[in-house]
Amino acid sequence: MNYEIIASGSDGNCVILDDNIMIDCGIKAKDFAKVDISKIKYVFITHSHSDHIKKSNIKKLLSRTIYVNKDTFDKYSDILCLGKKVVILDVNEVYKIGRFNMIPFEVYHDVQCHGFFFFFQEISILYSTDLAFSKDLPNLTYDYIFLEANYDVYKIIKASENKKYKNRVKANFRHLSKQDSLKYVACHLKKDGKYEPLHKSKEFY
Repeated sequence: MNYEIIASGSDGNCVILDDNIMIDCGIKAKDFAKVDISKIKYVFITHSHSDHIKKSNIKKLLSRTIYVNKDTFDKYSDILCLGKKVVILDVNEVYKIGRFNMIPFEVYHDVQCHGFFFFFQEISILYSTDLAFSKDLPNLTYDYIFLEANYDVYKIIKASENKKYKNRVKANFRHLSKQDSLKYVACHLKKDGKYEPLHKSKEFY
């Protein structure tokens, strides 16, 4: 399976799978301009935060099929209504798309947020970021796991002693720790599978 992590973190998120799938487009316009979108057929948006979706980038993807949750659609309807085909996803429904199937699932964040389970014939892929709890993830095994690993629990505990980081530490609890991410991967990644940690904090990973 070909993939490229264009960006992952609070500064922006964008990942390409199988050459023609884009997950999130929350990167700066100058960085998005460097991405070859000519092969992109399908765009999946996890949630409405600006590091995951930007109007300037969505405008350039309106001829593709775009998959979003209801909250994201409502917040970006002025742009998304101009799209050729925009699908508002239903959680746990099976979507047959091209040569793969996709099932969206909901994870806890401070806005409605989806993760995605992709199945390509015999290849299974989990993609999930900006989630608080690994219990929200499907109890399956995967060939590829793209999963948030935002912060190190011990670094957060240490930082919590400093008033300077009070709000920053509180915000981290909307995200999955490195320890919880690795624990999930240990139980759900197939032998010889590939794990990519996502959304790593610059300060606390």
